[in-house]
Amino acid sequence: MRNKKFSLVLILFVSFIWLIVFFVIPSKNLISITGSTMGTTYEVKISDRASSSIDLISKDIDSILNLVNQSMSTYIKNSEISIINNDTLQNKVFKITDDFEYVLNKSLDYYIMTDGAFDVTVRPLLKLWGFKGEIIYKVPEPGIIKQTLKYVGSDNIIVKSNRFSKKNSKLQLDFGAIAKGYAVDKISSYLIDSGFKIHYVEIGGEIVCKGKDWNIQIAYPEFLSEKGFKVITLNNKAVATSGTYNQTREIEDQEYSHIFDSRVGAPVKNNIVSVTVISDKCIDTDALSTSLKVIGKEDGLKLVNSLKQTECMFILKENGVLKDYYSNGFSNFLLD
Repeated sequence: MRNKKFSLVLILFVSFIWLIVFFVIPSKNLISITGSTMGTTYEVKISDRASSSIDLISKDIDSILNLVNQSMSTYIKNSEISIINNDTLQNKVFKITDDFEYVLNKSLDYYIMTDGAFDVTVRPLLKLWGFKGEIIYKVPEPGIIKQTLKYVGSDNIIVKSNRFSKKNSKLQLDFGAIAKGYAVDKISSYLIDSGFKIHYVEIGGEIVCKGKDWNIQIAYPEFLSEKGFKVITLNNKAVATSGTYNQTREIEDQEYSHIFDSRVGAPVKNNIVSVTVISDKCIDTDALSTSLKVIGKEDGLKLVNSLKQTECMFILKENGVLKDYYSNGFSNFLLD
């Protein structure tokens, strides 16, 4: 019964995820374009001078999203990623698009940077634990986890010059922790090229803000909360938050997060409630916010403080109380 109730709530949650993770504080003289994509919603805000060509802009945005989905969505049977995942021929070489190669190379960069905490080959583990398909009622046996880990790990990927191959035929990719950020950046680039330097783009809580100060309220990290936690001001920056409070599975009376540590083959377990990352590109904030939840607060802050143009905020639950921790420059973005 708990899982059935969860599924209904999750559908509602996905439909309104941007309201839960971030609240954009309204601005005047802007038009909003909204829709659905990647199992969630999107919103684009641009100058009202675009009102005469809004239909064309909206169609172009949908075209961009359709291209990204056709490349990276595991829910589309004939998508680029699905074809790769479903093919079990050993050492087969696949020709991949520029978009796919860019996201894959970014993923490999983060795999190395985070010592394996970010890993796009995590899909077999997600399926094993009931996060991609059938709901499970027992924790997977250690032996099964160990067997699955034999074909998990981005060091089993070979990519070069629009060619991709996997060392293990059972390896499967999942861009769920990076594709939305990439799509946000791609739409932002389109708007800049179209002359709309002032804009806001959001997909499922992954956001980029351009051309002026945008006030963004980070939501209070509780299930389906509508309270605000902090307000940040962004200009020519991107932001993403990764948290465990809205997406969990209950297995044998224990709740498990959808964020995995593929190095051990299980959902990550720590007292980090959420991680918010600010950087120049949304693809980076998307990947990093997930990675930092896995890495942990101490090592995560060290990593972010070593990166240029990147800041973060950890929210931890300590003795039942929420406490926030910042990277060196995060407070510069705080409005209150």
